[in-house]
Amino acid sequence: MDALEIIRQLEGDAGLRAQMRAVLLGDELLELPELVRRLTEAQLRTEERLREFQEATERRFEGLETDVSVLKTDVSVLKTDVSVLKTDVGDLKGRSLEDRLRAEPRRYLPSSVARRARAMPADAFDELLERLSPEDADELRRADALIEARLAGGDDVVFAAEAAWTAHTDDVERAARRAEILRAAGYDARAVVVSQRDPAPAVLDRAASLGVVVVTEASGLLVPPAA
Repeated sequence: MDALEIIRQLEGDAGLRAQMRAVLLGDELLELPELVRRLTEAQLRTEERLREFQEATERRFEGLETDVSVLKTDVSVLKTDVSVLKTDVGDLKGRSLEDRLRAEPRRYLPSSVARRARAMPADAFDELLERLSPEDADELRRADALIEARLAGGDDVVFAAEAAWTAHTDDVERAARRAEILRAAGYDARAVVVSQRDPAPAVLDRAASLGVVVVTEASGLLVPPAA
């Protein structure tokens, strides 16, 4: 049988062609199409899992960004709350000192400043306000205390008093302004600032320049009355 005859038989007999391929190619090459198919399916599954992983990762990062944003907001709110709390605590401490100053002025005016002291009685205060302009009356109403005192030298005076947990320049200037209103109303008036803690040196310098007495619970008399 020559080659042409063999070819004609192969063309007409599919079974013979399969047998010939098995002989010529071997089992490994015959299984190659199936291997390619399985590899293709595996690749498709891998790509799908990779896509799902990427989507899940993006969702986690989006959630993380949201959580970080919420955390930043919470921290900002917390800082605001702490700041408000500090202010509220400071105000509360200041009001507590104001109450003690009105109730026990002698506790805060050393004997080197005044021999006796008491809060101005309500009726005397009302009488004073009636003689003032509305603006000056409102200013004195905002004073932490008006204290009637007798100085160590024997003079009777009225102190326009301000109280603060830590006194600042504006406390000093308010006390000086209110003492000036009292003097304009005919009183021998002085200004005093009572501070729970020692003020900054600049505050003491300002007090000295305005003739404002400064007393602290921590250190006692810091700025004495003007000579």
